[in-house]
Amino acid sequence: MPVTIIKSADHAKSKAAKRTGHTKAKLPLIPLDMPGRYSMGNVLAVSGWSHSKLSQRIREKKFPTPLKDGHINFWPTDVVKTALGL
Repeated sequence: MPVTIIKSADHAKSKAAKRTGHTKAKLPLIPLDMPGRYSMGNVLAVSGWSHSKLSQRIREKKFPTPLKDGHINFWPTDVVKTALGL
């Protein structure tokens, strides 16, 4: 006896999109002129680069490596400003 499998439309829509693991740009709340910390998303928003481009520049030593606070990577705002030449 053949078995027919019917997928409902709701089931197909409920599947979450596959995550890439790349950070999305996030506008910083602190301007570059003030002391503070920028996350990966903040640096992406200020520089206009993609996650891959920033990672490549860090590997090639064209951008400083991030500091760590536990498992969180960050850059001080003055380091980002000088690294970008602003």
